[in-house]
Amino acid sequence: MTRIFVCVFITYFSFHLTAQKNDSVKKPTRFSFEYSIGYQRQSMTELNRYYIDSFAAKMGVFTKHIHPGTYRNLSFIYRPSRFWSVGMNYKTDQAHIENESEIFSIDQSGNVIDTLPVFNKLSSKNSGLGVLFQFHWNTLLSHFNHSTLWENLQISSTVGLSYNLSVLTIQSKIPMWNVTDRDHLHSDLWGASLQLKASYPIARFGNSKLRAGFNLGYQWTKSDSIQFSTGDPWLVGGTYPIKANYSGMNCGVSLTYEIGDRDMHTSKKGSAANALFIDIFGQALYGTLGYDRILNHKSNGMNHSISAGVLFLNQFPWTYLRVFAIPLSYNLLIDFQRNKNLPHKLELGIGVSGLNLKSEENNYSITESFVYPSLRVGYRYHSMENGLFFRATFTPVLPGFTFAADYSTFGEAAIFGQKIMPWAGLSIGKTF
Repeated sequence: MTRIFVCVFITYFSFHLTAQKNDSVKKPTRFSFEYSIGYQRQSMTELNRYYIDSFAAKMGVFTKHIHPGTYRNLSFIYRPSRFWSVGMNYKTDQAHIENESEIFSIDQSGNVIDTLPVFNKLSSKNSGLGVLFQFHWNTLLSHFNHSTLWENLQISSTVGLSYNLSVLTIQSKIPMWNVTDRDHLHSDLWGASLQLKASYPIARFGNSKLRAGFNLGYQWTKSDSIQFSTGDPWLVGGTYPIKANYSGMNCGVSLTYEIGDRDMHTSKKGSAANALFIDIFGQALYGTLGYDRILNHKSNGMNHSISAGVLFLNQFPWTYLRVFAIPLSYNLLIDFQRNKNLPHKLELGIGVSGLNLKSEENNYSITESFVYPSLRVGYRYHSMENGLFFRATFTPVLPGFTFAADYSTFGEAAIFGQKIMPWAGLSIGKTF
């Protein structure tokens, strides 16, 4: 279902990307959307050594290490030069192991009266939002060899930096008693990656292309000590803190929808001052469905806009968490081409958000509310002729208020427990 949604979403907005009306100055530009899937090896050295080998294997809970997994990656890339590109991506790594063990039912005299099967599952999931830089080697090679091969075969290397949230889930289920015990262990971590990619066009649609590719790379991502969702540290045997290590080689296949070179011109003053968009992470932290309105869209000077959004997640994608958020913001839009009212703009903004979180685990519930300000600095593409809305911004979270059942505080950046928290967001939608 996720793959179908991604394909429909990309195809829909590609038809509107060229809706911007132009006069006629030729200038190359290229946007691309990439979805990839493949194998991701996870090191998990400390988890395997201090939990599985020293405890779980001896108790018969798990009998093998957690190493191989899969990854999924969605990227948006902007190519301002023939030689290099920049972009943002959202990547998830998942792995799990399962095993069946036994527990014994004992009477008051200590005699075993029954043996019950227990189904155990250990799952790991790492989700990261990152920025990336690509260098296109085929462009360099085409200077030395003018073969048409280098016009179609694209070879690139990518360096990325990401902020990640890791969740380990340990689940034990006794079907006969209809009892399930589930623990969630959390950590946040920074990561880096290096990847090589080769792709070749398999279909063409006017000035757009669909490419199939192969990726090979390595990621470095290791957390601090993982904790329960209540904030308590997780220690095995009271001695060794466990860290989640998702570092390892990866390889996979990709599909890239690429909007090729096209004319970029001074735009006519259209009337598409409104935009509906989906925000990935960003001001509301978890994402949002948003609306933006440019207040003076006919002006050739700086534009002013206001944005509002809403988000409600009920135990999805985290089964233990409910999220409700409302972000509001004011934005100043500065034209890159000095008052020509082109779709490419520098966006500066300030906003305030309300966020409510409710987590439930093992019949224990925690509800917290946050009100916090944030800043916005980044790039916006806003077609004034019923076209594409795209935004990639840096959205640091500033100190705000925290409210819970038994306390209230001021001075922390929402859920992060710090004074200021670097954050970023990616928005895509349609203007009208």
